Amino acid sequence: MRPFPKRQVNNNCRNKVFNYRLSRARQTVECAFGILSARFRVYRRPFECKLDTVDDIVKATCVLHNFLRNHTISTVNQEEDEIEMLRESQLLPIAPNRTRGANEAFLIREKFTDFYNSPAGSIPWQQKLVQRGHY
Repeated sequence: MRPFPKRQVNNNCRNKVFNYRLSRARQTVECAFGILSARFRVYRRPFECKLDTVDDIVKATCVLHNFLRNHTISTVNQEEDEIEMLRESQLLPIAPNRTRGANEAFLIREKFTDFYNSPAGSIPWQQKLVQRGHY
C-alpha cells in the first residue's frame, strides 16, 4: 500500500495519521521478515512461485519460527547445493506488472484512513506524534 504523497499530506491531519500508521506497520513487517530471512534461506532471494504458494511459505515459516523459539533443537548445516536442488517445473516466473494502481486501491486506502481517524480505529497517542512530525 502506498502512502499519501506530500502534497496530499500538507495541512491534512487525516492523511498524516494514515501515513504514520502505514509507516509503523511497514516497520513491523520489515522487522518480522528480517528475523525470518535470518533464519530461513527462502527469503534471501525473490520468490519464483505462485502467490498462493508464497502465502503458504510465509505461514509455514512463521509457525516453524515460533516452534523453534519455544523448543531447543540442534540444527545441522547442510551444503548449499543440497538445499538448492529443486526441479525446474516447481518454479513459475512471475510476469512483470508495471500498471498504475487501480481506483480500487485508492478506495481501500481511503477506507483505512477513515478507520484510523474514527473512534474505533484511532489510538490515543497517534495525534500527538503526527503533530510533532512523526509520519
